[in-house]
Amino acid sequence: MLGRVGGPISSDIRLSASAPRNMEEERMGFAYRRFGSWGLLACAALAAFSLEAVAGPPDPEAGSADPALTAPISVGFNHVCALASSGVAHCWGGNGSGQLGDGSDSLRMVPEAVAGDLELESISAGLRRSCGVAAGDIFCWGSNRLGGLGDGGEGDRLEPVRVVGGLSFAAVSVGNRHTCGVTTGGAAYCWGVNSFGQIGDGSRENRERPAPVGGSLNFTSVSAGLEHTCGLTSGGEAWCWGANYMGQLGDGDRTDARAEPQRVAGDRTFVTVVAGYNVSCGVTENGEAWCWGVNHTGALGDGTDELRDVPVQVEGDLSFRSISIGQLHTCGVTQDGAAYCWGFNNRGQVGDGSRQNRSNPVRVAGDLTFDHVSAGALHTCGVTTTGEVHCWGRDLSVGLGGTSDGDHLEPTRVETEVTFRTR
Repeated sequence: MLGRVGGPISSDIRLSASAPRNMEEERMGFAYRRFGSWGLLACAALAAFSLEAVAGPPDPEAGSADPALTAPISVGFNHVCALASSGVAHCWGGNGSGQLGDGSDSLRMVPEAVAGDLELESISAGLRRSCGVAAGDIFCWGSNRLGGLGDGGEGDRLEPVRVVGGLSFAAVSVGNRHTCGVTTGGAAYCWGVNSFGQIGDGSRENRERPAPVGGSLNFTSVSAGLEHTCGLTSGGEAWCWGANYMGQLGDGDRTDARAEPQRVAGDRTFVTVVAGYNVSCGVTENGEAWCWGVNHTGALGDGTDELRDVPVQVEGDLSFRSISIGQLHTCGVTQDGAAYCWGFNNRGQVGDGSRQNRSNPVRVAGDLTFDHVSAGALHTCGVTTTGEVHCWGRDLSVGLGGTSDGDHLEPTRVETEVTFRTR
């Protein structure tokens, strides 16, 4: 996820107690390339992150906080974090690497306040770690494998640690095994795993500290995905870099990875852009959603299952104000607060009361009015305009706030006394 923040968050899925900690990370990164569609579907429960974007007119000042970075909720790798109306982050779910930021590594089945009493502006959760921005500093916590926290050190962090480098950040986005941020001056920096050039510095060397993205572009936001990254410039141009084997860079090719930013094909401009699990999407100023990348479960929303290496418009004549990419499904909120989802639906993560995959948007059941929705692995959560959190899909004893294991085909309210922030 992405956002301006300053306090801890969560991010994890609970697997067998005997499973090696990094096994699911390896599956996440390489399932599709090694095993094709079967491998990707087999690992659906191992989604690492959810990425969301909120539409709004682009700020003419490079580096100012994009509306995409003010999401009040973020679904990570089988965990959820949301901001209370006070600005304090509350998280729940898996916590084996300390990604809940509460000073422990204990599973939390209901929302728990993050340590430090940090007042956050937004929140971003990824694979076993989370990050946020406070007063220009990025703080991260959870798994620190291969430099993912950007503090230059080693070992998991159970509470927030400051990213090194002395930079003043406006935003942060946590992906699978890399993280990116935009400074107040519009420069993009990334750190962590760089096997496909997703750091964007022209190399494939892992980085334990923030490394500048090449190209001398002025960004308003960046979004870290599975093995690629996308950014939005102050002029509304979408640029992507990293892995491209599924056309997720949107440059009309699907062969070579790119270690520096490449312009997304087409002459349209966007007000927000987001990178996900081999999928990327953008929203235009008039609310059109365009997506590109892998599509065998219908995650692009164009009514087909065809891979797209250039943007295609999401069907339905809907006007979106936000969009969020999970692993194999995508969700958006329209201008009037209705939630729509599409893509993989084996556990009810689309929220329409069925388990049928959807290749175009269908409305989420319940007639709720949402401020924001965040798509995760096999579940989805959203904050309503009244400050309630509702989730749907697979529970796993974490995603839905402590209900019993099972599938929820329609939104279920997370039981808590906390009132959550809306924009």
